[in-house]
Amino acid sequence: MAKRGGRQHIPRPPSARLGSAPVWAEGDPKRRYRLAELWPEEHRGEVMRAQLQARSGQSARFRAFLSRPDGLARWVDTVVSPVLDGGKVTGLMAVSRDVTREIETQSFLDNIVEYVPAALFAKDARDGRYVMLNLAAEDFFGHVREELLGLTVEEVLPTDRAKAMLEREREVMASGRVITFEEPVELDGVLRYYRVRLMCTFGDEGPRHIIGVSEEVTEQRRAEEALGALQRVGVDTAGQHLAGRRQHVVVRAGQPGDGVQQDDHVLAQLDQ
Repeated sequence: MAKRGGRQHIPRPPSARLGSAPVWAEGDPKRRYRLAELWPEEHRGEVMRAQLQARSGQSARFRAFLSRPDGLARWVDTVVSPVLDGGKVTGLMAVSRDVTREIETQSFLDNIVEYVPAALFAKDARDGRYVMLNLAAEDFFGHVREELLGLTVEEVLPTDRAKAMLEREREVMASGRVITFEEPVELDGVLRYYRVRLMCTFGDEGPRHIIGVSEEVTEQRRAEEALGALQRVGVDTAGQHLAGRRQHVVVRAGQPGDGVQQDDHVLAQLDQ
């Protein structure tokens, strides 16, 4: 606990333990330390700002990265709170919590979102401004994310694309359903196709975020078109062959005679 003047008496070396091991170098047990002095130099500005806020009567929070002499590193969240006596701030209390695992898990998830090949983006449903985009989304929109964050779809896409996207966004907000559609996009003079899924998250106050997942399906689309073309060519060729064979047969329904065959017999021959 720190006194009002910001100095802290350490009855033993300030090992500042996380678990059972000291986090940073030990200090002099006979010396009084300022709170900021117990943290690495690169974080002392944050510590001092938290102290000032706590001295005004409000709790403050900061996050610091700590490393021990043996190389073990930890992320720590610290809350600095005022100690009140008769409505006056008489001291400060700092409580630290190891959040290393939370940070590592969040970093792992962030990397997945960033580098997944599908374009991911999110918008604030209230004002329609983009709040998150991953790397693949830059290709989908044709801009780097620094240019996109905080903008609306009307400021990002051409008028026709923006109008169509807004209509679909209104649909997912009104229905709560996930909708899927394909969108052609011309990038660097090359026409590409994307399959887009739009969904909406909701809170007590209504729609919160519109989330989009866009996957490029250009190669799949071209393969389907090529297969369809081959099938059409095959049907046309078969039809021409069938017509050529029928030209050599005279069909008179119900009138058999010399040199003349009945319909059912002719069709049976053509089907062989």
